[in-house]
Amino acid sequence: MRLRASLETIAYMIEATSDQKVRMDESSSHYHIVIQDCIACWGLEDQHSRYCYYNVGIIRGGLHYLFGKDDYPVQELACITTGDQACEFIVRKFPFSENERGSGKTGFLSLPAHLR
Repeated sequence: MRLRASLETIAYMIEATSDQKVRMDESSSHYHIVIQDCIACWGLEDQHSRYCYYNVGIIRGGLHYLFGKDDYPVQELACITTGDQACEFIVRKFPFSENERGSGKTGFLSLPAHLR
């Protein structure tokens, strides 16, 4: 419940500060976030590589700020720059295991130790 409320707050902040539209769906293991009109990808269609580090950082950094630690994996599933209709992300409901920390399984680089 706390993770969902935090993600809804982050989604509200994204929509309130830009023209991006955010939709969030929930499954038993993760939250699926869809962002229309991604500001990081605007005008970069057909680049054949993903550019949504900005939104991954907003989601992951927002969760770090709200929880005080970097515990929840955020991964990009789809990106406008690779021909997809929207940028899509998943946020897993359960924290990193000790085996995943620092192993490159976090979706992107881990936060530096002083920010964890």
